[in-house]
Amino acid sequence: MNMHLEVSNLISYDITKCLPDWEIPNTLWPYHRLYWVYSGEVIYESDEEQFYLEKNTFYVFPIYKKYKMLHNPLVPLHCLWFHVNLNRTILNPTVKFCVDQASTRFYLLKVLENLVMEKVDICNIISVLNVLVLNIANTEQLKFSSNLRMDKVMEYMQINFYKNPTNTQLASLLNLDSRYFIRFFKKNYGQTPQEYVSAYKAFQAATLILQGVLVKDVAEKMGYLDPKAFSRFFKAHKGVSPSEYKKSYYLQP
Repeated sequence: MNMHLEVSNLISYDITKCLPDWEIPNTLWPYHRLYWVYSGEVIYESDEEQFYLEKNTFYVFPIYKKYKMLHNPLVPLHCLWFHVNLNRTILNPTVKFCVDQASTRFYLLKVLENLVMEKVDICNIISVLNVLVLNIANTEQLKFSSNLRMDKVMEYMQINFYKNPTNTQLASLLNLDSRYFIRFFKKNYGQTPQEYVSAYKAFQAATLILQGVLVKDVAEKMGYLDPKAFSRFFKAHKGVSPSEYKKSYYLQP
């Protein structure tokens, strides 16, 4: 396993001044959010911490944990942002640092800013992002998941989420009792295995809907025979029905 911190998947990115109705709902997110905040009055809330985002600060928000963000519509969030999966899970609640204009990080963020504005090939953006996250890993007191056995389980869940794997099935991959496995998983990832599977399924469903796949076909891919049952599941996670989600969606941090 590569023990260096690096981007395994860049999901989406942009430079955005958010619309008045922007908010991040209180749910589990299967990816890290990376923000370089230019301006805005934004509050972040989770079970572990609450704070206002600061100008000229770079943030790495947690994965596999519930949190929400709201901004003042009169002072909207404006930032350079990335949604990423990393090859190792950062276990810290939130990582943040002030971006000093004399620092290497400032230079790297300005390069990323230009690459995003110029809409260059995504591979070039990932290359610079990797330098940035490695810089963070080398200078911050970060905690990483390094349990190879748990990596095996997470990979299995991400491939087989639509089959609704049970706790017993997942525990058997590690030769563990299911009750012990649930406690072990929650200690490492802040949620139960079934909460993770549901969140990952909702994320994959939303991605397919935005790609134009019909709702009934998405429901089937998610393991639902009844599209109405799928719509109820989707609304519980996203706050709106699948059709409303596609109409109201816009690329956002």
